[in-house]
Amino acid sequence: MIPVVTEDSTGPAALPTADSWAWFTATHRERAPSWRNEVTLRSVEMFTEYEPGIHIAHISPTPLLLIVGLGDHLTVADQALSAYEQALQPKKLVMLNGGHFDAYVHDFDKASGAACAWFKEHLASAS
Repeated sequence: MIPVVTEDSTGPAALPTADSWAWFTATHRERAPSWRNEVTLRSVEMFTEYEPGIHIAHISPTPLLLIVGLGDHLTVADQALSAYEQALQPKKLVMLNGGHFDAYVHDFDKASGAACAWFKEHLASAS
């Protein structure tokens, strides 16, 4: 097992960034005390092979809501915006000023409000 996050950005970890460390440390302390900071090597290997953007043009007509943190360096914003441009309708883009984890904390109201409105609109019409 290797750590998921580490305070030392040069140490072995799946997400060796300061914001990852801050998010997982606070979440462990405040919300998930039984969480263990470890991941299998196979999970890291699969994580590095994950490329969701290559299929984005093929998901339509499934509605797509993309919430992008403009300061995100884990799911890099310019790549997310490029993927959004390749997606077909129906689609909606919500941009947040923060980083990867801000949608869960600082920008939670904006992110969750957009998600709730999107699901209400598109799930209601699907039933």
